[in-house]
Amino acid sequence: MTEHELYDRNGIYSKMLYKNFDVPQFLSKISKAKIQKLASDSIPCIIVHGGAGEIVDSEVVEKVFACQKSASIGYKILLNGGNSIEAIEAALWWLENDEYFNCGYGSALNELGDVQMDACLMDGTRSICGSVAAVSDIEHPISLAKFVMENYPNTIVVGDGAKTLANCAGMNWLSKGTMVAPTVHRNKDKPQYTSENSFADLTKKKYGTVGCIAWDGFTMAVGTSTGGLHNKNVGRVGDSPLLGCGTFANSEAGCSLTGQGESIIKLGMSRWWNSTTKMWLLEILLHYF
Repeated sequence: MTEHELYDRNGIYSKMLYKNFDVPQFLSKISKAKIQKLASDSIPCIIVHGGAGEIVDSEVVEKVFACQKSASIGYKILLNGGNSIEAIEAALWWLENDEYFNCGYGSALNELGDVQMDACLMDGTRSICGSVAAVSDIEHPISLAKFVMENYPNTIVVGDGAKTLANCAGMNWLSKGTMVAPTVHRNKDKPQYTSENSFADLTKKKYGTVGCIAWDGFTMAVGTSTGGLHNKNVGRVGDSPLLGCGTFANSEAGCSLTGQGESIIKLGMSRWWNSTTKMWLLEILLHYF
């Protein structure tokens, strides 16, 4: 399969072959030269992803449109003088409202049938961050992660502590079950991850974790929001809110990952990516993901 054949007529990256496994991807085709020029000229730019894994045909249009809309919302903020953090929060807000993504309203259910979300936001230029994990009954965990980053002495807050903090942030608790979207019931009976599951099995599951990287000309930032694995154990925390695992940024690059969280955590993958130069990371994103 040639590089040209990987893209459809609309410029959507249709699939990637990795060690003989088909990994569905839905990424806008972007010229490497264009990205390099944007970075060198300090022109604001933003990248949004909607997760990896199996995407049913009936959801393709919705997911692609939602990612485009999300990126557009964030980009308008950058063009109007907003900073990277504001752009990421706004972009991920849109996806957290969309039931077709595994975050916010569309979050996967845990073993008890409840929503349990993780989110992280990091300003790589200032090396500050905020995360929430295993939090329920709030509408926008990415906004709570931002509140932690900007107003709280600790880096990560979990469970009931995060819900209590939501009151301080002016976020209302929602009634139990309010965040359960109709679409998640299709996936409720999928098996949990086990060490016996192969890579091929994992890629067929629905990983709809969302992420965003933004550059406002001065600040590199990244955000990730997720509902975690389907049927996960109560209290399970994935890679997304863990700095250096699913989310990380420095002054040169940002990285938001999606996939099988336990493997990402063991590798400390996002920090590893960011230990390289910005241009090398862009090379990887353009040609392998």
